[in-house]
Order: sequence, then structure tokens, then C-alpha cells
Amino acid sequence: MQNRPKSKFIIGDIHGCYYSLLELLKQWDASQEQLCLLGDLISKGKHSLEVVQWAKKMEQLGALVLRGNHEQQLGQQYLAGRASQHWAEAFFDAIEAQYAAEGLDFMADVAWLAQRPTYYEEEFSFLSHAGLGYGPHAWDPMHPQGILWHRGPLKPLGKLQFLGHTPQKAVLYRPKEGYCNLDTGASLGNLLSAARVDEAGNILEFISVATDPRDLA
Repeated sequence: MQNRPKSKFIIGDIHGCYYSLLELLKQWDASQEQLCLLGDLISKGKHSLEVVQWAKKMEQLGALVLRGNHEQQLGQQYLAGRASQHWAEAFFDAIEAQYAAEGLDFMADVAWLAQRPTYYEEEFSFLSHAGLGYGPHAWDPMHPQGILWHRGPLKPLGKLQFLGHTPQKAVLYRPKEGYCNLDTGASLGNLLSAARVDEAGNILEFISVATDPRDLA
């Protein structure tokens, strides 16, 4: 999946933190930068519905919306009949109830989220939710060592990997190891973070905002 490089504003795991997202987006130059979301739009924070509705609109305007492991598990729960009582009780029942309260089509959005791509690659960067590791299951979105779940060493790609999935206290940038982790634990009451990246894959700056208390479940 090779694409022409563009300037980007790449956001880590949002996890339903809608008000934090609105604050972060004040730093986004919509006229110059493609918005990129690294997955896990939903769960944990209080406003999954609002984040998903916003992301759908942004995608129509050219944003890149990737799938995270929470979107993957949501699809498995409701579309593939592979029920997980733990995930349902911890996350998905509450999201479904939000949709019911607003009279919105929950299953349509479940399907949309499940169809988001698992990665985006261009000359200077590789974007995914958990990063591309080693081994035969690296690309498998359902495998524990796959591209949506992986937490171990990352495979050198000759380009920078942008990922989330494993929360950090602050943006974790490891250029010698070829990756940048933008998950800074927004739903844990820490930060929501983004990277501003130019067409050549150079990181211009990191932007973080404190989690808005209204987002915390």
C-alpha cells in the first residue's frame, strides 16, 4: 500500500476522549495537513459515539482512519459471532447503549470500523495501530503478535513506524529503533498526543494536551 507522501497530523489512541480531541485539533492545520488516526477510537473514555461520528466525517474529507485492536474486537463481537463477555461488559455494552439512546445505527458503525485499513505506508513512513513486528503473524489483525496487538520489538523497515497501542507517559520517539509511539494514555487521565510530520517524513513537533475530565468514565 504505497502512497504519495503528504504533510500529516498523526494522532494516537483517542479511546473516546472527544473533548480532549477537540482541544488537540486546535493545533491541526486542516488546509495543509492530512489528518491520520492510528486506531482505538473507541472504548474506555465516555464519548466513543461522538468520536466515531466525527471520524466518519473526517474520512469523507480525506482523513486516514486506521483500525485498532478495539475496533477489531468490536467487529469480532458483533459481526463474526465470536462473543467476548469481558470485552462486552468492559467496553461494548456501554457504547451500544449510547447509540440506542441517540437512535443511531450501531451496527452500521460497527461495520464501518471493522472495515478500516490496518496500515498505511508511503516512502518515508509506516502507520499502524501496534506496529509491524517479526514472525509469520506480523500482518494478522487477529493474532496476538499481529499488527493490531503487537507489543514487542518492531521490525526495521528503513522508514519510521508511527504507532500507538501501548500507553506511555509521554510520546516515545526512538529514531534509532525506527518508531514513534503516540499513545500517551488519554483515557487513563494523562495526555492525548499528535505528531506533525512533513512530506519527507520529518517530525516537526509533538503536541500533547491534558485529558479533559469530561472524557473520563
